[in-house]
Amino acid sequence: MNHFGIQSVAIKTTLEKLPSLKHFYETLLGGKQIMELPGSLVFELPNHCIIELYTEISETPAYLFEQNDIVLGFRTDDLNLQYELLKNENYTLLSPILHAGECYSFFHFLNPNNQVCMMNELHKH
Repeated sequence: MNHFGIQSVAIKTTLEKLPSLKHFYETLLGGKQIMELPGSLVFELPNHCIIELYTEISETPAYLFEQNDIVLGFRTDDLNLQYELLKNENYTLLSPILHAGECYSFFHFLNPNNQVCMMNELHKH
């Protein structure tokens, strides 16, 4: 199983700050907006890292920003195996494996510092 390090960062922000953050990630960091939902923006940076911005009106699980305003996402090439490994090591799994379309799957868990993290996998077709 390969791990690819931190590949995404989810950040809690406010509606008021969203326009200036959009400018920062697009204009100053060269990011490309790849998704927009009510109160949320997602960017892909030139190094393929994903930045997800969530505001108070975003639909997110209640646990996502309960402890911190930032959630780190780690990429693996075998999400099912990673899920079982964390489960067998008695990590707190906050969600089952979820699917966002056909190309992306993820789950949330608590790291040893009780911070919410995400493990994800890209499916290439």
